[in-house]
Amino acid sequence: MSLSLPGVVHTLFGLLALILAMVLIAKHQRILLNHPMGKLYALFTAITAGTSLFIFNHGGLNPAHILAVLTLVALLGAIVLSLFKVFGTITPYVQLTLMSSTLLFHLLPAATEVLMRFPVDEPLVENLEDPLLHQTFLVIFILFLLLLMWQIAKLKKKTIYIR
Repeated sequence: MSLSLPGVVHTLFGLLALILAMVLIAKHQRILLNHPMGKLYALFTAITAGTSLFIFNHGGLNPAHILAVLTLVALLGAIVLSLFKVFGTITPYVQLTLMSSTLLFHLLPAATEVLMRFPVDEPLVENLEDPLLHQTFLVIFILFLLLLMWQIAKLKKKTIYIR
């Protein structure tokens, strides 16, 4: 199965967004919207989610499209929270959770595509109901929760030192 032009754009910007997220988390323990790389991450994430709405590899509207919408909503919510501290002192934690969720929403469809395309001659997963795919989702979700707990602990520690 070859990639369409929207598929190529989607994949390229998605990979760039994932790389930016990893660099930001390694350097700053979170995806910072006020950092130039964080702004690029937000832009690339929006492009990735937007282009995914025009890709129908699995027979029409599917869970990846819902994840794309959730990604855009989480991204918009995080941007709004960077401008308005509507949740008071917990606003940074809500924003962190929203931005980290965009990473989760990137990884689930990415894992699906990788497992359904590789190896080229005999992909590891044939359909969306495959147990290996569900196990992969569970591992990604557990890693996301661990990352989120670590990020919250790091943010809390920084907040204590700032006061």
